[in-house]
Amino acid sequence: MRKDYEAIEIENEKLEFKFLEKKMKEVVGIKELNLDILKTLNLYENKKFNIAAELFADNNNRKFSGIDIVVLGENIAEKNKNRILFRKNIEKSQYLNNILKLLVYLKEVMNMKR
Repeated sequence: MRKDYEAIEIENEKLEFKFLEKKMKEVVGIKELNLDILKTLNLYENKKFNIAAELFADNNNRKFSGIDIVVLGENIAEKNKNRILFRKNIEKSQYLNNILKLLVYLKEVMNMKR
């Protein structure tokens, strides 16, 4: 049976989830992040972490795990529509943190367009 990419097991057994734990304490109200919760989130199975776990880990070393943000010219009708107005690359860091950074950059882009 073929597994989805993110479900593929990895060899790294020393993943840390301090940022995920902090956010889950704030949002969900857990006391601590434990293996049962990691299993429920489908990050740990058969005594192994998977690629999804590595993406959510604080110590993410997975290549191509980031977000590339590019904002081109104001609109399609603009003569120089391929001009890059804003570019930011977020890579090799905890995935939830990447999303929070993305929101900050999107706010910055929205302020640029005003």
